[in-house]
Amino acid sequence: MPDDISVIGYDDSIARLLAPPLTSIAQPYHAIGEEVMRLIEKSTSDDEVSASVATTLIERSSVGRVKLV
Repeated sequence: MPDDISVIGYDDSIARLLAPPLTSIAQPYHAIGEEVMRLIEKSTSDDEVSASVATTLIERSSVGRVKLV
């Protein structure tokens, strides 16, 4: 990696500790918890509820650049 293949993980908890450091999608755990509580509170009403929490891509050494030939 990353010359022949790129690898991306989901959950940035230990990604930086791996060799090579893994590019990963970080999950905002605090924001997810807040959103869950909001949905629980809203679930008692008749209104339709939906959730959205933004994630972040943290690029590290496990992905390479596209080489145009």
